[in-house]
Amino acid sequence: MLVLPSGERLSGTHLKTEDGVVFFETKYLGTVQGREDEVEVLAEELDEVAYEFVMPGLVWQPMTNEPVSLKAPHNPADEAEEAVPAEEEGPKGIRAWTAHIIPEGWKGKANVGFSQLRTDAEVEKLDFSAKASKKVDDDEYIVQANYNYGNQTSSTGEESKNIDRYGGSFRWLNQFAEHFSTDLRSIYSKDLLRNVDHSVTQSAGVGYQYNQIEDLKFSVTPAVSGLYVEADEFQQHWIALATIYQEIVYKINDTLRIEQEGSYNYNPKQAIEYSYDVEAGIVAAVSDWAEAAVLYQNSFDNIVGEGGDKNEDRIVFQLGVPF
Repeated sequence: MLVLPSGERLSGTHLKTEDGVVFFETKYLGTVQGREDEVEVLAEELDEVAYEFVMPGLVWQPMTNEPVSLKAPHNPADEAEEAVPAEEEGPKGIRAWTAHIIPEGWKGKANVGFSQLRTDAEVEKLDFSAKASKKVDDDEYIVQANYNYGNQTSSTGEESKNIDRYGGSFRWLNQFAEHFSTDLRSIYSKDLLRNVDHSVTQSAGVGYQYNQIEDLKFSVTPAVSGLYVEADEFQQHWIALATIYQEIVYKINDTLRIEQEGSYNYNPKQAIEYSYDVEAGIVAAVSDWAEAAVLYQNSFDNIVGEGGDKNEDRIVFQLGVPF
């Protein structure tokens, strides 16, 4: 057996030592040479060579005549890890609770809130809304619904009537370029406060989305819209409008973010006919399953609706549950 300077051992036959050089014949490497003062020839060789290795991986150990073992060596650290009890999981959150109800791939938020607005009379309302979206490749589908219920009180302090508003919308986005998407929207609403029985808006446009900064998202969508209305003393059912939609989301930190969105409509045939809806507020994540928000809403409608102040201002206090 030949022992190399590195400590490795080669099995074979010692041929000769000549002029300070050792000649050694091995089975696989052929004849190897080494300086006599650097290598060592052992007269006795081990009858059996066995290696112990640990799985996974081949961790070679020094040669031994002991039987080969495939069992991992004892490691006290493993026992320490097993002794530590697994930490209990925190609250599952609404997403886990509703996994069997919400269709796969959809995510969103349900909100409940209280708002107060002033028109020609004071109106206190309960607000309910929900929004969900699903993204498939370059397509994104967004559905939204809202219901508002409240009492309208006249300036004399007498309750005049119960009013409600409700509506829903469907939106389809198709991203055909890095920052551009086609944007189709269908919106339905009923507004008893303004004596609007039915209102349907169909919009088509091309939107620009900016999301180069991780904490900031911005989009603006010019569109053309067709508005169909059934309302008291409103004779013109179909109106063509020029529309602009815009959205901003700015993430302040992991807890707070600012959200703002708006829609602006203009009737090219009647310069005095226009409307807008703007909402802006701050949203705070109070837990892994709830968000609180304070929102300011302002709307003006000089196209549809009769009597009273056409401008409305609202402050909404809202609790949202993501799903």
